[in-house]
Amino acid sequence: PMKVQAFFKENFSAMTKEQIAEGPMPMFQSSTFSFGRVKAGSRIDVVYNYTNTGKSSFVCHKVDTEGNIKEILTPETRAGGKGKISMTLDTSLMSKGDQLLRITLTTNSPSRPVINLYIAGIIE
Repeated sequence: PMKVQAFFKENFSAMTKEQIAEGPMPMFQSSTFSFGRVKAGSRIDVVYNYTNTGKSSFVCHKVDTEGNIKEILTPETRAGGKGKISMTLDTSLMSKGDQLLRITLTTNSPSRPVINLYIAGIIE
């Protein structure tokens, strides 16, 4: 079997500097969520807090994940507002040892069209 994957993001190349400056700008408190040490089979609630320091609403169009991540919530955040991206990590199908998972957000921010977040920890 053949597996085909594609990645699409908005094309901001025709925007002026002024238009880009008027766009959303998500600033995350941290790009890595560390869950420390957990027993295999644990469910971990993961939250990334951010502030939209831009001048228009921030929208996450798509979330790509590694691992067994479920229940992803990505609400729209108005300019100047605070938001959070929440998800649940199920460790039951993950191998024991050090873990580093990447979450890739595709957004409407011309300054940050793609944002990578990480989940790190150790499964015992």
